[in-house]
Amino acid sequence: MLFQKLHTTIDRFEESCKQFLDEPLFPHIGIKQKLEVYKELHQELTFGESEYIFNNIEEEIKYFKYDKPEFLKYGFFYERIDEIETNRPFGEKKYYKKSSSENEKGVRTIERKYPVF
Repeated sequence: MLFQKLHTTIDRFEESCKQFLDEPLFPHIGIKQKLEVYKELHQELTFGESEYIFNNIEEEIKYFKYDKPEFLKYGFFYERIDEIETNRPFGEKKYYKKSSSENEKGVRTIERKYPVF
């Protein structure tokens, strides 16, 4: 029963992710939506796990070691992508190349004016 619920949850998550469009300018919006769906489904699955009684220890180990990580991988993946996208600077590459070279020149100028002893 729990294994069926897990696979149904995985299928529901994958289907719901197809509905969200990936916006190239603001990809973090779609990622946040996917994370919200993941959290809801994870909560449902956790509730189902708390009510389920495993037949033996081997079944429980198999579930938590091999089966459940098939769903958890989506949470780890989208949380990491969300973190990356949240910290991503906005703008064009030319601007960042220009500003980084200007910063390097400024650091060199300061180092010449104020040498460290």
